[in-house]
Amino acid sequence: MLYLFNTTIIPNEGIYSCKPASQERVSNLLERFDAYTSAIGHQGSADAFNALFPDLGVQVNRIPAVMAENDFAICLKMKGRINEGEILTHERMLEVGFDFFIMKRLPDTVLGDCFDSGYRADVSPENTPAAMADVFGI
Repeated sequence: MLYLFNTTIIPNEGIYSCKPASQERVSNLLERFDAYTSAIGHQGSADAFNALFPDLGVQVNRIPAVMAENDFAICLKMKGRINEGEILTHERMLEVGFDFFIMKRLPDTVLGDCFDSGYRADVSPENTPAAMADVFGI
C-alpha cells in the first residue's frame, strides 16, 4: 500500500527506512501503484501535492494510518517550523519550503529482536546489506 503523509511520522510500531526524494523519484513511486491512501491532514499539503502532481486529486483525509510491512509512504516535510496555530496555506508552504521523503516499513525480521538480551539479526539473503541497499530501487 502507498500512503501520502504531510510530515515524516512513524504511524505505528515497526522498523522504517526514510530517505529524501526528488519530485522525479516521487513520481516514479506513484507510477508503481494503482492507488494511494491519503493521510493528509491539512489542505495546504493536499494543495502542494496537487500542484506538483495534478492527476492525483489528493484530498484531506485525517485518518490514523497503520503501515504494514513493505508499505510505502510519500512524506511532505516542511523545511522549517511554522508559528503555533498558523494555518499552513500552499503559498506559506512555498515560502517556508518543503522536501519529499519516501518511507518504507521494513520487515520486522530485518533487525531481529534487538531489544532483548541477545541481539539476533536475520541475515537471510533478502536482508543482507546488499539487498537492503536497494530497498527503494525506484
